[in-house]
Amino acid sequence: MSQSDKSSAISSPVWLRIVGTVVGAVMVILSLWRFGLYYLGDTAVAELHDESFSWRKDVCTHNIRYEFSVDGEAYSGATRVPTDSASLEGVSDRVYYFSFAPSVNALEYDAQPSFSQIVFVAAGAAIIVFVNKKTKNKSQKG
Repeated sequence: MSQSDKSSAISSPVWLRIVGTVVGAVMVILSLWRFGLYYLGDTAVAELHDESFSWRKDVCTHNIRYEFSVDGEAYSGATRVPTDSASLEGVSDRVYYFSFAPSVNALEYDAQPSFSQIVFVAAGAAIIVFVNKKTKNKSQKG
């Protein structure tokens, strides 16, 4: 690329590139760690505690706190799970965690691979590419 070609390329402001790259990377990482939990993580049985629930349009959303132990040490987490009843019947008590870091964990409902995780990985990658892409200056195009 000649010197004139380099000067005709326009890039995003530095702050936008940094913020966009961080946001995109966070989206990718948050989606991929759940894939990792599901496919590479260990499992345990958790004790579920229904903290509260609310109804909206035939869907009951439960705020669940869960506890489990690994090698005698207790760990906990929290999540929200939509169901069609006021009870936790049918909600899996299986928790996925990394053996090297059990504090990184999720209930089966959150750890299961889903289409939304694929969308988040793609969107995060697209944001990173978009904010770091250099475009030609319109006045320099021929």
